[in-house]
Amino acid sequence: MLIIDELGKNLEYASQYHEASDLYLLQQLAELNFDETQKVYTLGILHEAFAEYAHSLTSTQRNEWQKIQGRFEDIPFTGSTNEMVRLMANAIDSNKDKKLSTAISNLSEKWFQFIKPTLATAFGDSSTISSIYPLHPVTAAVLPVLCSKYGQNDRSLFTFLTGDEPNSLTSFLFETKVDIDHLKTLKLERLYDYWIDAAGSSLYSRPQLQRWVEIQGKVSDAANLEPPLLALLKTIGLLNLVSSGGHLRATRSLVEHCVCDDPSDTASLSIAHKLVDELIDKRVVVYRSQLDELRIWEGSDFDIEASIQLVSQARQVSFEEMLKTIKPLTPAVVQRHSYKTGTLRYFERQYISNTSDLKKVKSQHPDSDGVILFWLGKSAPSEVPPFTADGKPLVVITSSDLSSLVHRCEELWALKKLNADSPELRSDGVARREVRQRLVYAQRLVDAAIDSCFNFDGKNKVWINGKIEKSLRPRNSHQLCQTFAIVLFT
Repeated sequence: MLIIDELGKNLEYASQYHEASDLYLLQQLAELNFDETQKVYTLGILHEAFAEYAHSLTSTQRNEWQKIQGRFEDIPFTGSTNEMVRLMANAIDSNKDKKLSTAISNLSEKWFQFIKPTLATAFGDSSTISSIYPLHPVTAAVLPVLCSKYGQNDRSLFTFLTGDEPNSLTSFLFETKVDIDHLKTLKLERLYDYWIDAAGSSLYSRPQLQRWVEIQGKVSDAANLEPPLLALLKTIGLLNLVSSGGHLRATRSLVEHCVCDDPSDTASLSIAHKLVDELIDKRVVVYRSQLDELRIWEGSDFDIEASIQLVSQARQVSFEEMLKTIKPLTPAVVQRHSYKTGTLRYFERQYISNTSDLKKVKSQHPDSDGVILFWLGKSAPSEVPPFTADGKPLVVITSSDLSSLVHRCEELWALKKLNADSPELRSDGVARREVRQRLVYAQRLVDAAIDSCFNFDGKNKVWINGKIEKSLRPRNSHQLCQTFAIVLFT
C-alpha cells in the first residue's frame, strides 16, 4: 500500500504547471498490478475533492483530470456540523472570569431556547453555545457548511478561527471591547466579508459557484445602502449560499435574529423586522411567503461551460492571430542601458509561428533598435536569420510550455466572443456578470502562462543575430532586452 499524504500539494502544482507535472503517474499507480495475488493499493489524502484542484484549468484540461480521477474511488469524509462545532468549542479558550462566564451562560441559554426547534442537533445543549462564544450561534452553524461546500473543510475553518486576516475571529477579538451588559457576537455579515476576501477571485474560476458571483454582485450593487441594510443583505446572501431549504434557510425570523446579539432584545428585533421590510420594498430581496424564505438571487439557465466549448470548436483563426488579438505585444524599453548610456533603446516584440515567415519579418517602427520574436511553433526553427528584412537586429525566443498557453488562450478567446456576441447574455444579467468575472480571471491566467512560457528556465532557446546565445541566461523578457542591448551596443 502506497499512502500519499498532502496529495493536494501535488495537485496544486499540477494545476499551476500543467505540462511540467506528471499527473499521469497517478493513473499508472492506480492501474499497477503485478498479478492477481500482488496488487498495489494507492491511497491519496486530500483536503478537497480531486476535481476542486482543477478549477483554474481550462475545460479540456479538466476533462483530462476527470479521466485520471475515474481510476480512483472517492472516500469522502466530512465531519457533521455537530462535530465541527465541538472542534470550534475546543479551539476557543474562554476567559474564566466568573461575571463574564455567568453572562455568557445566561445569553447562551436564551439562544438555545430560540434554536432548539431547528438547530438543537448542531449544539446539543446551551453549554456548547457558551463554549463557542463570541461566535453567534448561527455563524457557528453556517461556518462548517460554508467550509465544506466552498472551502477546504476543517483547514478553512481553523484558518478563520486562528488566522489574523481581516474579519477573522482573531481580528474580532482584538477589535471588540467586552461589555458584560451587552455581549457582542461575531455575526454572519462579518463571516461574509471574511470569505469574500479570503477566497478572492478564485471563486470566479469555479463554474459551479455561479451563485457566489450573483450574490456578491447584488451586494456590490447595493453598497450605497445604509450599513444595517447592507449587513442584512450579506446575512441573507450567506444563508442562501449554504442552504437550499432546511433549517438554515433564510426565514424572516432567523434573519432578524442573525443581526441581533441577544434573542430577547425586542427593540433590536423590531428594528431588524422593519429593515427586512425595507429591503423587500426596495426589491433588493424577494420574500417567498409559501416557503417563508428571503432570497437575493435570480438564477440562470445559461450554460457557460457548454457555450465555451461550442465557441472554441467553431474557432477559425490561428493560434498566432488569436494571441495577437487577446494579448498584443508592446515595445520593450531597455531601461538600465538607456539610463547608463543616456541613449534611449527599445525593441519591438512580435509573435511568429512559421519558419517561412522568419525572413520576411520587418520592423514596424523606424526608430526601434531591433525586433524580438516570440516563437509559437511546435518545434524550434533550424535556422534563424541575423537581421530582419529591413536590416534590424533580430532575436528569436522559443517557448517552454506552449500547450498550456494554447489552452488558456482558447478559453479567454471564447469568453471574449461570448461576451461580445452571445444574444442570451443581453437578457441574462446573472450569466453576463459571471462571464465578465471569468474574463478577468482568464486574462490573469493567460498573462501567467505567457510568463511561464518565456521565463528562461533552461528549456528556452534564444537566438541573437542568428546565433544561439548560451553564455547569457536572462530570467525574463525584460532581462532579455538588457542582454540584447549588451550584445549589440557594447
